[in-house]
Amino acid sequence: MNNNTLRFPSGISVKRYRQQAKDAKKAGDYPCHSHALNAIAQKELAVNWDQALKLIRNKPFAIDTRMFENELFQITETLLKVKCLQQDRLSDYQCGLIKEEGLNCIRSADDKNAAKGYGLIALSHYYRSAISADNQKRHHPLFTIYFNHWLYSNRSLFSESQGVLRFLQHLYTKPARVLMNEGKPFWLSPVPCTVMTLDEIRVVMDTFPQLNYFGLTLNYIAGESRSSRENRFVKSRASLLNAENECNRACQYLHHIKPRKTIDWVRTSYGCKHGAEKYYRALFGAEDHYISNGAFICAALHLGYRVGNHSPGSPNACFNFSRRSTMFQWRSLGGEKTLSLKEQQKFEELSKVVGFKAI
Repeated sequence: MNNNTLRFPSGISVKRYRQQAKDAKKAGDYPCHSHALNAIAQKELAVNWDQALKLIRNKPFAIDTRMFENELFQITETLLKVKCLQQDRLSDYQCGLIKEEGLNCIRSADDKNAAKGYGLIALSHYYRSAISADNQKRHHPLFTIYFNHWLYSNRSLFSESQGVLRFLQHLYTKPARVLMNEGKPFWLSPVPCTVMTLDEIRVVMDTFPQLNYFGLTLNYIAGESRSSRENRFVKSRASLLNAENECNRACQYLHHIKPRKTIDWVRTSYGCKHGAEKYYRALFGAEDHYISNGAFICAALHLGYRVGNHSPGSPNACFNFSRRSTMFQWRSLGGEKTLSLKEQQKFEELSKVVGFKAI
């Protein structure tokens, strides 16, 4: 299929968006054409342009899910007259307004509106559950993961709307283990650690064709011939494809890092991968704890973090990691420095959150 004939969730074709990006570049809104395309893709699907093309070409259900969630947040923003992100926290009053709007949609005879209504109720529960997790110093998943578990633990709400339930279950397949109590809206279990398969590593590599074992690009060697560099790149890509264990070690670390709105250009993937190695070694006492720069980046991309190149030509990446994440707080307190009594208590609490049962 010709990429130009593909359409985004909004209905706008790839061809039309490419022309809009070209016009925006000419108008001076963006420094280059690729930046304009990435801005469009971020607005539509919250991913970069190449990833967006991959989604709309090969993953129709992913598009349907993202469209559904985007509509929920658009309704919420119109209702509250404020920009709402998954990592935000809303007041009880705002959650009440969202729930009331959801009930109004459910009363509609239209199954599509009813589905949105249940989604809005789940969204109101999500924000309350996230606040509860924050107060208890527990990690909380983003809405996409939360709703997947909420749907299968709150099926009793759909007693008179089985058609709506089947529609939503078509979008969200049942998790291997539902991590919410039956009929309860609160997330009580830690986020399950993602186990990446070779196929999932391959999907990330296809989306980012320059990604290899060393990072976003191949490291530079002075005086290297073109053929030698190409051969080294092929071998590096093959090494990353076989780095399943390394990617999963990185996932173990990344599940304790929350996203933020913007990319942190100070903290790099290379520094974080060393932190992940130390964490994995301390947690499991494993001698084999190595994580390559490319494997760490691959795991972060798979988990949905936004990426940026640290500097032109550098293999290192930067991500939208929140500096207030549990993992970073735990690491800052876990060094060689002497801790005060209050810091020691906080370190012990954080250690339990990141998986250490006893200090």
